[in-house]
Amino acid sequence: FSHLHERYLRARILEELGRYDEALGWYNSIGQQAIHGFYYLAPAHLRQAEIYERLGDSERAASHYLRVIELWEDSDPELRPIVDAAQRGLERLTGESAG
Repeated sequence: FSHLHERYLRARILEELGRYDEALGWYNSIGQQAIHGFYYLAPAHLRQAEIYERLGDSERAASHYLRVIELWEDSDPELRPIVDAAQRGLERLTGESAG
């Protein structure tokens, strides 16, 4: 219905091409899909955090890393690597742990 997988894939491709502004727009649009976008929401925030960190915008990057941690703090073990990556990113930027 909302083509979330395709939208996420498009954002990943744009990111790989170095078209960060466009990729950020696509990742951000995933969060606007409410319930249907929930499965892609934390991964989209993680990708946005990594782009903002690459662009030198530590404040925005940290806020997206923190959002990943909040969304999936009680996630299944299979998803833990994503939360751990966000935690490492947040610590790298702020020197602080979210938990």
